[in-house]
Amino acid sequence: MVVDVDDAVYPLVIRAGGGSPRDSLSILDQLLAGASDEGVTYDRALALLGVTDIALIDDAIDALAASDGAALFATVEKVVDAGHDPRRFAVDLLERLRDLILLQAVPDAAERGLVEAPGDQLARMQGQIEHLGRSFAAADTGHYNRVL
Repeated sequence: MVVDVDDAVYPLVIRAGGGSPRDSLSILDQLLAGASDEGVTYDRALALLGVTDIALIDDAIDALAASDGAALFATVEKVVDAGHDPRRFAVDLLERLRDLILLQAVPDAAERGLVEAPGDQLARMQGQIEHLGRSFAAADTGHYNRVL
């Protein structure tokens, strides 16, 4: 039996597997077992894995970069309205901030395996680094960690 898997599902699997090939294969196996007639869609994978939609993480980063508290709280409201766990959102957001710091400090972090993300997401992250500015650093992430 052949099961279609949306390309956008694979980065979710890798993220949920924490970079471990064995864990990622196990997670993919679970998704395949829970596949619908349409296969494994991005939305289905989000629901089964309990991870935060990348678009919400992007919205939060954009709000932080713009120092727009209202937009950030609107994003958190979307997280809750979509049924996501706010604690998981906070963890996913901190992971993104970590990746942004690595990409800023080590320009070839993706090639070296320090940051795992598909090409389109890496391009968005590079844009977010530019938007956040050169002053963005680990101290900012520590502040966000305390706030979250």
